[in-house]
Amino acid sequence: MTHLQLRLDVPEWIQWALDNGINHRITDYIQFRNDHLYQFDPNSLDMAYASPRTWHANDDLLQKACDNNVLDPDFFIGSAGNVGHGVTREFLAFCAYYGSLPTVASIIANPTGIDIPGEPGVLFALSGSIGRATTKDNIGELMKFIQRLPMEFQVVTMRYAIKKDRSLLAVPAVANLLLKLKSLF
Repeated sequence: MTHLQLRLDVPEWIQWALDNGINHRITDYIQFRNDHLYQFDPNSLDMAYASPRTWHANDDLLQKACDNNVLDPDFFIGSAGNVGHGVTREFLAFCAYYGSLPTVASIIANPTGIDIPGEPGVLFALSGSIGRATTKDNIGELMKFIQRLPMEFQVVTMRYAIKKDRSLLAVPAVANLLLKLKSLF
C-alpha cells in the first residue's frame, strides 16, 4: 500500500472537469460552493462524502438521469451514495436555478433589458450557461450583458467562454474586458 498526500486545487479540478466533459451543473456548482469539492468529515454519520473522485462518479449518474434538463427523481439516491445526503440536497437546489435563468437567445435579443439576478447561486449558474454558449458569432450582444454582471461574475463567465474557445481572445471587446479585469483573472 502506498500513501500519498495530495493538495486539492479547485481551479485545477475545474479545468480538468471542463476538459473531460464533466456536466456543467457540477462545474458551476463547484465554482459556487468550492468547499463541496471535498467534504470528508470523520465524525459524519453519512458514509459517502464529496471528493473529486465521487463528483466524477456523480457525473456518470447525472449523464444518465438528465432528460431535457429534468433530473430523474431517483438521481437523489445515487448521488447521495456518491457525495453524501447534504451535498446532494444543496446540489439539487442549485440545479433548480437553471429553470429560472434567461435563455441565451433572450439575452442576445435584449442584452440591456434582461434583469441581473442578485443571488450568487443563480449568478454562478447563469455565468456558466452564458460562458458555454458564447461564440464569435454572438459575443457582441452577449458582451453587453456580461459587462452588466458583477465584476467577479464577469470573470467567471469569461473563464468559461475562453476555456471553451480560445479564439475569443482575438475579439477586441473580449480583450478590452480582460484588460479591465486583469487584476481578478
